Amino acid sequence: MNDLKRIRLLDSSSDELHWLEQILSEMAEEWKIECAESGALALQKMLLRSFDVVVTDFHMPKMSGEELLRKVMLEYPQTVRIILSGFFDAKVTSRLMHTAHQYLCKPCNPIELKDAISRALFLRDLLANHDLQRVVSQIQALPSLPALYTELMLELQGPDPSIERITRTISRDLGLCTKILQLVNSSFFGLAERIADVAQAVIHLGIEPVKALVLSLQTFALFERLKHDDIPLKPLWNHSWAVGRLAQRIGQMENVEMYSVHQCFTAGLLHDVGKLIFLSGVPKQFASAISLQRHEKIPLWQAEQEIFGCTHAEVGAYLLGLWGLPISVVETVALHHRPLKSATRTLGVTTAVHVADALEREAEPSFHSAPIALLDETYLAELELIDRLPAWRELRSDLVAEPTR
Repeated sequence: MNDLKRIRLLDSSSDELHWLEQILSEMAEEWKIECAESGALALQKMLLRSFDVVVTDFHMPKMSGEELLRKVMLEYPQTVRIILSGFFDAKVTSRLMHTAHQYLCKPCNPIELKDAISRALFLRDLLANHDLQRVVSQIQALPSLPALYTELMLELQGPDPSIERITRTISRDLGLCTKILQLVNSSFFGLAERIADVAQAVIHLGIEPVKALVLSLQTFALFERLKHDDIPLKPLWNHSWAVGRLAQRIGQMENVEMYSVHQCFTAGLLHDVGKLIFLSGVPKQFASAISLQRHEKIPLWQAEQEIFGCTHAEVGAYLLGLWGLPISVVETVALHHRPLKSATRTLGVTTAVHVADALEREAEPSFHSAPIALLDETYLAELELIDRLPAWRELRSDLVAEPTR
């Protein structure tokens, strides 16, 4: 009984609440389900005993679901927070993503709800790993959320976001402007005429890819002072950029929803950010991991596991989790070398980034110093995706051959 995860359910409708309880009762061997009819009652119960997960309707009487989760976030930050809503409003949804770990639409698909809870619990437990905490504690300071990204997020989450103000913020960074124009003018968008105006580029790209570029470029800028012969930053940036673009294209080819396509790009750009943290915080130990990788001819993440007890994937996910990025991005970064550990068994962000990373490394073995098969074909076989590999390899070749306009 002590190993059971405790799940608290709240809904404004008693019928909906009973239905949710029935859905999750199938997990009775792993989860203990308890219901509450109000946020106040749920908080009262949590004073006596904490819960692993709180799932609440947005429209709760007296105390809204958003208000409840904000209180839970402040008082019980280790609790997974999931909100359900029968309506969609872009501004509200953007705000909720900073309060809830997951936002699900009602009526809720039972498989989607169970999958969301399983993934969130797995990720929480993964990032609570004692070895990871020990390594992070050795790092004097994790980098703060980059200033330009923070400024951009404040604008996007404001009451009246403006393309003009977004463009003005972005235009202060020459490198970012260049990358945005490079991406929008690539053959990925198939535009008849070249775009030279950043405002037009932002409109064509969409907000999520722009935020991803801002965050990734600013993050690399934090580490420009680092000098490390084994992992120079320019090739690492080029690899991250290539993985982001290829993962995005795989997502589009396989018809995943557009929001997930954008997250493929974000997670691909940021998948190796943990290496920057190792380089900055524990450079001697990281050098030992690189040496072990080369001597034993094993993947770097396996060498890191032997040296640190965790890998750059988990450390990077830890940082992105602290920065409040979407859970699907954090999970993908944590599992991009070990997708079989994911609770999800559908083609999505984790699949696209894992494949893109492996194909890029396969094509550039000299940089990665490890001519080792990194593609998890067991995982792809489980998803019945092995036969898609030739198309994805061809896709990568097409991307490499694309002219830079």
